[in-house]
Amino acid sequence: MQSCGAGESAAHRLFEQKPPLTLFVVAHPDDEVIAAAAALMHLREKALVLHVTDGAPRNMADAARAGFATVGAYAQTRCAESRAALALTDGVTLLDGLCVPDQTASRSLFEITVALVDIITGTAAELVVTHAFEGGHPDHDATAFAAAHAARACGVPLVEASGYFDDGAGMVTGRFAQPEPPALVHTMDENEQFTKRRMFECFVTQTQTLAAFETTVELYRPAPPYDFAKQPNDGRVLYDRYDWGLRSSEWPRFAVDAQRRLQPLSTRRIVSRADRYHWRAHTLQFPRTPADPA
Repeated sequence: MQSCGAGESAAHRLFEQKPPLTLFVVAHPDDEVIAAAAALMHLREKALVLHVTDGAPRNMADAARAGFATVGAYAQTRCAESRAALALTDGVTLLDGLCVPDQTASRSLFEITVALVDIITGTAAELVVTHAFEGGHPDHDATAFAAAHAARACGVPLVEASGYFDDGAGMVTGRFAQPEPPALVHTMDENEQFTKRRMFECFVTQTQTLAAFETTVELYRPAPPYDFAKQPNDGRVLYDRYDWGLRSSEWPRFAVDAQRRLQPLSTRRIVSRADRYHWRAHTLQFPRTPADPA
């Protein structure tokens, strides 16, 4: 294991001999393996994984490309793939996902944040790991927003794992868009690399996508204090190159609105509101679209 500098103590906790109970909050089924397979292998029963979305865009493009006739069948398969991959860690728990429709998480930032506060407090998680806010995918940025606000409300340290972003020429993987704060670089041993490749193989529907990602090194660091009211990565936003449900020019409006709604709420009031409206993992309701499975 190698460090890029000082200030990575929260990330180091993932690989301690007696690690904290850690909640991995990721946007899609497979993101936890792409970003943090080594940490999951080390933590085992000390790791909980939560998917914010169901991994199935409602426009049916991904589902049809993978050979599915319905969004619901595709979503169920993606969850099953993640469950099979995590079984290889011999201990990681996959929580009931929030089931936000893929590519729409940015439109439910407040609701997701409230749900995460409820889940962090309910599980007694001691550390949260999530995505960097760097414009790779709109659901990643939405998850980063919600995890940051929820972890701060609960007083729990937040770590981010590297994913992908746009460097101006196209997609870059295996590092962070911004060099600060310094990252903990975990060089995977042969057994970890072999297991991560096996985990990747569980995601049959994502074979082409996963081919772009690293299986030898993972990066972790304390999440910096992002200005979520601005476009990520200084406006170099990968998802502007694709039809992934959001333009980066729309992001600030959703973020500012969610921050306005969250501002007056203390941790206690957020949790009580979650109780009142039943925004828990198994009952969470988000705006439905015409293509949503019944």
